[in-house]
Amino acid sequence: MSPLLFLQVFLQVLLLLVSSSEAYKPVIIVHGLFDGPDDFINLTDFIQETHPGTNVTTLDMYDYWKSLTPLWTQVEGLRSLLEAKLNQSEEGAHLICFSQGGVICRALLSVIPNHNIHTFIALSSPLAGQFGDPHNRDLYLEKDDFLPLINGETQHKDLPEWKKNFLQIKKMVLIGGPDDGVITPWQSSLFGFYNKKREVVEMKNQEVSPALYICVFFPSPSSAMAIAAC
Repeated sequence: MSPLLFLQVFLQVLLLLVSSSEAYKPVIIVHGLFDGPDDFINLTDFIQETHPGTNVTTLDMYDYWKSLTPLWTQVEGLRSLLEAKLNQSEEGAHLICFSQGGVICRALLSVIPNHNIHTFIALSSPLAGQFGDPHNRDLYLEKDDFLPLINGETQHKDLPEWKKNFLQIKKMVLIGGPDDGVITPWQSSLFGFYNKKREVVEMKNQEVSPALYICVFFPSPSSAMAIAAC
Protein backbone atom coordinates (compact mmCIF):
# COMPACT_ATOMS: atom_id res chain seq x y z
CA MET A 1 0.00 0.00 0.00
CA SER A 2 1.42 3.41 -0.96
CA PRO A 3 2.22 5.88 1.87
CA LEU A 4 -0.36 8.34 0.50
CA LEU A 5 -3.11 5.73 0.37
CA PHE A 6 -2.18 4.54 3.84
CA LEU A 7 -2.51 8.06 5.26
CA GLN A 8 -5.85 8.56 3.49
CA VAL A 9 -7.16 5.29 4.88
CA PHE A 10 -5.73 5.95 8.31
CA LEU A 11 -7.39 9.35 8.49
CA GLN A 12 -10.69 7.57 7.85
CA VAL A 13 -9.83 5.16 10.65
CA LEU A 14 -9.06 7.98 13.06
CA LEU A 15 -12.43 9.56 12.33
CA LEU A 16 -14.03 6.18 12.95
CA LEU A 17 -12.29 5.79 16.30
CA VAL A 18 -13.64 9.05 17.73
CA SER A 19 -17.07 8.96 16.13
CA SER A 20 -18.73 7.52 19.23
CA SER A 21 -16.72 9.09 22.03
CA GLU A 22 -15.79 12.58 23.19
CA ALA A 23 -12.51 11.44 24.74
CA TYR A 24 -9.65 9.82 22.87
CA LYS A 25 -9.13 6.26 23.98
CA PRO A 26 -5.54 5.00 24.35
CA VAL A 27 -4.00 3.41 21.27
CA ILE A 28 -1.91 0.24 21.55
CA ILE A 29 0.28 -0.79 18.59
CA VAL A 30 1.56 -4.32 17.92
CA HIS A 31 4.38 -4.43 15.38
CA GLY A 32 4.95 -6.96 12.64
CA LEU A 33 7.73 -9.19 11.40
CA PHE A 34 11.24 -7.68 11.81
CA ASP A 35 9.76 -4.48 13.30
CA GLY A 36 10.08 -2.83 16.68
CA PRO A 37 8.85 0.26 18.56
CA ASP A 38 11.32 2.57 16.80
CA ASP A 39 9.58 1.86 13.49
CA PHE A 40 6.36 3.42 14.79
CA ILE A 41 7.65 6.75 16.12
CA ASN A 42 6.29 8.63 13.10
CA LEU A 43 2.90 6.95 13.40
CA THR A 44 2.80 7.74 17.12
CA ASP A 45 3.62 11.39 16.39
CA PHE A 46 0.96 11.47 13.66
CA ILE A 47 -1.75 10.16 15.99
CA GLN A 48 -0.80 12.53 18.80
CA GLU A 49 -0.65 15.54 16.48
CA THR A 50 -4.04 14.66 15.04
CA HIS A 51 -5.60 13.85 18.42
CA PRO A 52 -3.59 15.72 21.08
CA GLY A 53 -3.42 13.97 24.43
CA THR A 54 -3.87 10.46 23.05
CA ASN A 55 -1.82 7.88 24.92
CA VAL A 56 -0.04 5.76 22.27
CA THR A 57 2.06 2.72 23.16
CA THR A 58 3.90 0.23 20.94
CA LEU A 59 4.32 -3.05 22.83
CA ASP A 60 8.05 -3.64 23.22
CA MET A 61 8.53 -7.40 22.99
CA TYR A 62 9.71 -9.86 20.32
CA ASP A 63 11.28 -7.04 18.35
CA TYR A 64 13.16 -7.41 15.06
CA TRP A 65 14.78 -10.88 14.74
CA LYS A 66 12.92 -12.04 17.86
CA SER A 67 9.71 -11.63 15.86
CA LEU A 68 10.55 -15.07 14.43
CA THR A 69 9.68 -16.60 17.81
CA PRO A 70 6.82 -19.15 17.52
CA LEU A 71 3.48 -17.37 17.44
CA TRP A 72 1.90 -18.99 20.49
CA THR A 73 4.98 -18.05 22.52
CA GLN A 74 4.59 -14.45 21.36
CA VAL A 75 0.89 -14.49 22.22
CA GLU A 76 1.64 -15.59 25.78
CA GLY A 77 4.36 -12.98 26.24
CA LEU A 78 2.43 -10.10 24.70
CA ARG A 79 -0.70 -11.06 26.62
CA SER A 80 0.86 -9.94 29.91
CA LEU A 81 1.87 -6.58 28.42
CA LEU A 82 -1.51 -6.00 26.79
CA GLU A 83 -3.51 -6.94 29.89
CA ALA A 84 -1.38 -4.58 32.00
CA LYS A 85 -2.14 -1.71 29.60
CA LEU A 86 -5.85 -2.52 29.48
CA ASN A 87 -6.03 -2.61 33.28
CA GLN A 88 -4.85 1.01 33.25
CA SER A 89 -7.65 2.09 30.91
CA GLU A 90 -11.19 1.76 32.25
CA GLU A 91 -12.58 3.40 29.11
CA GLY A 92 -11.00 0.77 26.87
CA ALA A 93 -8.46 1.11 24.08
CA HIS A 94 -7.93 0.76 20.35
CA LEU A 95 -5.58 -1.93 19.02
CA ILE A 96 -3.59 -1.28 15.82
CA CYS A 97 -1.72 -4.31 14.50
CA PHE A 98 0.64 -4.56 11.54
CA SER A 99 1.38 -7.55 9.32
CA GLN A 100 2.19 -10.57 11.51
CA GLY A 101 1.09 -8.46 14.46
CA GLY A 102 -2.47 -8.62 13.16
CA VAL A 103 -2.47 -12.40 13.35
CA ILE A 104 -1.06 -12.24 16.87
CA CYS A 105 -3.70 -9.69 17.89
CA ARG A 106 -6.37 -11.94 16.43
CA ALA A 107 -5.23 -14.61 18.90
CA LEU A 108 -4.82 -12.19 21.81
CA LEU A 109 -8.40 -11.00 21.45
CA SER A 110 -9.53 -14.62 21.50
CA VAL A 111 -7.65 -15.84 24.56
CA ILE A 112 -8.08 -12.77 26.82
CA PRO A 113 -11.43 -12.88 28.63
CA ASN A 114 -13.29 -9.66 29.46
CA HIS A 115 -10.89 -7.45 27.52
CA ASN A 116 -11.97 -3.89 26.78
CA ILE A 117 -10.58 -3.37 23.28
CA HIS A 118 -13.02 -1.15 21.41
CA THR A 119 -11.61 -1.24 17.87
CA PHE A 120 -9.29 -3.84 16.32
CA ILE A 121 -7.40 -2.49 13.29
CA ALA A 122 -5.29 -4.89 11.20
CA LEU A 123 -3.10 -3.52 8.41
CA SER A 124 -1.80 -5.94 5.76
CA SER A 125 -2.16 -8.94 8.05
CA PRO A 126 -2.46 -12.48 6.60
CA LEU A 127 -5.57 -13.20 8.68
CA ALA A 128 -6.66 -16.06 6.42
CA GLY A 129 -3.11 -17.32 5.88
CA GLN A 130 -0.26 -16.70 3.47
CA PHE A 131 -0.01 -18.34 0.05
CA GLY A 132 -0.02 -22.10 0.16
CA ASP A 133 -1.37 -24.94 -1.94
CA PRO A 134 -5.19 -24.87 -1.55
CA HIS A 135 -5.25 -28.53 -2.65
CA ASN A 136 -3.47 -29.49 0.59
CA ARG A 137 -6.03 -28.07 2.96
CA ASP A 138 -6.21 -31.31 4.94
CA LEU A 139 -2.48 -31.10 5.62
CA TYR A 140 -2.85 -27.46 6.65
CA LEU A 141 -5.61 -28.31 9.12
CA GLU A 142 -3.59 -31.18 10.52
CA LYS A 143 -0.18 -29.52 10.87
CA ASP A 144 -0.91 -25.82 11.52
CA ASP A 145 -1.56 -25.35 15.23
CA PHE A 146 -2.31 -21.63 15.04
CA LEU A 147 -4.58 -20.16 12.34
CA PRO A 148 -7.02 -23.09 12.06
CA LEU A 149 -7.56 -22.90 15.82
CA ILE A 150 -8.17 -19.17 16.15
CA ASN A 151 -10.21 -18.93 12.92
CA GLY A 152 -12.54 -21.74 13.90
CA GLU A 153 -11.50 -24.01 11.03
CA THR A 154 -10.68 -26.76 13.50
CA GLN A 155 -13.09 -27.67 16.27
CA HIS A 156 -11.67 -27.67 19.81
CA LYS A 157 -12.93 -27.21 23.36
CA ASP A 158 -11.80 -23.58 23.66
CA LEU A 159 -13.47 -22.38 20.47
CA PRO A 160 -16.77 -21.18 22.01
CA GLU A 161 -14.93 -19.19 24.67
CA TRP A 162 -12.43 -17.75 22.18
CA LYS A 163 -15.26 -16.68 19.90
CA LYS A 164 -17.09 -15.03 22.80
CA ASN A 165 -13.92 -13.18 23.83
CA PHE A 166 -13.17 -11.94 20.33
CA LEU A 167 -16.69 -10.65 19.79
CA GLN A 168 -16.33 -8.25 22.72
CA ILE A 169 -14.78 -5.78 20.27
CA LYS A 170 -17.12 -3.09 18.96
CA LYS A 171 -15.49 -2.53 15.58
CA MET A 172 -12.99 -4.28 13.35
CA VAL A 173 -11.14 -2.45 10.57
CA LEU A 174 -9.20 -4.53 8.04
CA ILE A 175 -6.85 -2.75 5.63
CA GLY A 176 -5.08 -4.32 2.65
CA GLY A 177 -4.73 -3.90 -1.08
CA PRO A 178 -3.32 -5.26 -4.35
CA ASP A 179 -0.15 -3.17 -3.98
CA ASP A 180 0.78 -4.98 -0.77
CA GLY A 181 3.56 -6.94 -2.47
CA VAL A 182 3.92 -9.47 0.37
CA ILE A 183 0.57 -10.91 1.46
CA THR A 184 -0.66 -13.43 -1.13
CA PRO A 185 -3.47 -13.30 -1.90
CA TRP A 186 -3.75 -9.73 -0.64
CA GLN A 187 -7.42 -10.43 0.17
CA SER A 188 -6.15 -12.52 3.09
CA SER A 189 -5.95 -9.15 4.86
CA LEU A 190 -9.76 -9.12 4.60
CA PHE A 191 -10.14 -12.82 5.52
CA GLY A 192 -10.34 -13.89 1.87
CA PHE A 193 -8.40 -16.84 0.46
CA TYR A 194 -8.06 -19.23 -2.48
CA ASN A 195 -10.36 -22.12 -3.24
CA LYS A 196 -9.12 -25.24 -5.06
CA LYS A 197 -9.42 -23.43 -8.38
CA ARG A 198 -7.05 -20.70 -7.15
CA GLU A 199 -9.97 -18.26 -7.13
CA VAL A 200 -10.15 -15.83 -4.25
CA VAL A 201 -13.19 -16.37 -2.06
CA GLU A 202 -14.33 -13.52 0.19
CA MET A 203 -14.77 -14.20 3.89
CA LYS A 204 -18.56 -14.17 3.76
CA ASN A 205 -18.57 -16.77 0.94
CA GLN A 206 -16.10 -19.26 2.39
CA GLU A 207 -17.30 -22.76 3.21
CA VAL A 208 -15.75 -22.44 6.66
CA SER A 209 -15.92 -18.85 7.85
CA PRO A 210 -13.70 -17.52 10.61
CA ALA A 211 -15.08 -17.22 14.11
CA LEU A 212 -16.08 -13.64 13.24
CA TYR A 213 -18.81 -14.74 10.87
CA ILE A 214 -21.61 -13.52 13.13
CA CYS A 215 -20.29 -9.96 12.94
CA VAL A 216 -22.05 -7.57 10.59
CA PHE A 217 -19.53 -7.29 7.75
CA PHE A 218 -19.69 -4.46 5.25
CA PRO A 219 -17.26 -2.85 2.76
CA SER A 220 -15.78 0.57 3.21
CA PRO A 221 -16.04 3.24 0.49
CA SER A 222 -12.35 2.44 -0.04
CA SER A 223 -11.78 -0.89 -1.80
CA ALA A 224 -8.71 -1.36 0.38
CA MET A 225 -10.65 -1.45 3.64
CA ALA A 226 -13.46 -3.42 5.21
CA ILE A 227 -15.22 -2.84 8.51
CA ALA A 228 -17.10 -5.21 10.78
CA ALA A 229 -19.36 -4.19 13.64
CA CYS A 230 -19.75 -6.94 16.24
